[in-house]
Amino acid sequence: MRADGEIRWVREQGTIVGNLDNNSNHEIGILQDITEQKSIEQSLREARDTLEALVDDRTQELAHTINQLKTEMAERDKVSSQLEMQNAELERYTYTVSHDLKTPLVTIKGFVALLGKDIAANDAVRIARDFEKINNAADTMERLLSDLLELSRIGRVMGDPESCNLNEIAARAIDMVRSESHARGVKITTDILPQVMGDATRLLEVFQNLLENAIKFMGEQPEPDVNIGTVDRDGEVCCYVRDNGIGIDGNYHQHIFGLFERLNAAADGTGVGLALVKRIIEVHGGKIWVESDGLNQGCSFYFTLPG
Repeated sequence: MRADGEIRWVREQGTIVGNLDNNSNHEIGILQDITEQKSIEQSLREARDTLEALVDDRTQELAHTINQLKTEMAERDKVSSQLEMQNAELERYTYTVSHDLKTPLVTIKGFVALLGKDIAANDAVRIARDFEKINNAADTMERLLSDLLELSRIGRVMGDPESCNLNEIAARAIDMVRSESHARGVKITTDILPQVMGDATRLLEVFQNLLENAIKFMGEQPEPDVNIGTVDRDGEVCCYVRDNGIGIDGNYHQHIFGLFERLNAAADGTGVGLALVKRIIEVHGGKIWVESDGLNQGCSFYFTLPG
């Protein structure tokens, strides 16, 4: 410390000089002012610390940016994949709509022509038959259009996800098909079902459609039975609707979820029900599939939902 109070850094160097005869000694040395050097060293340390902190910040920012880009790329890939699937589905949709709607139109047109002839012939019986055929064809077209409209709404008209008690939803679905199940003597049982997140109204449609499908394809089973339950598959809990009806040949397991796919052309319905179920499950982030050992062996429809 200098007289004026200023602090200076110094380096001291010295050595002891002694006389071996009388052991007298003294020290000689030098003081070097290194204040400026110390100041430069301190500045360099501060600059290094600042640079290291800056590099750390930039590295973290870069890592965050890279993660964001990866996330965005994954989302874009997902959207691209979904668009490809939707385009393919739209092509199938366009074809099947034009094909299946054409059938009732051809029927109506044909019987309108016959109706004119029968009116001219004043044939009351044939006139009544013509009107019945025309009316049935119009009803078929109405059902087709209604089912197609409902299918197109899935994904656009969905309630906010909420906690859903599947036991209550399954019970409501059973009540909705009770007249059909009683008419065919079908026994429906349920196990304890999980709580899930989803749109309760849409999930009710899933159970209703699967139950109606099971009842419809019971065949000549003397003791028709349907069971609703859950099973653990690879650590994932999934629900099922299982019946002991006519079953499904393995060659058709993937086709039955397609639009207007009907394995039995004589069966009631438009062939949209399972396509509707598949769409609802997929919009919920789950998946659905069918398992059956073949004809007359019954079948099980499995589907997963977020917990």
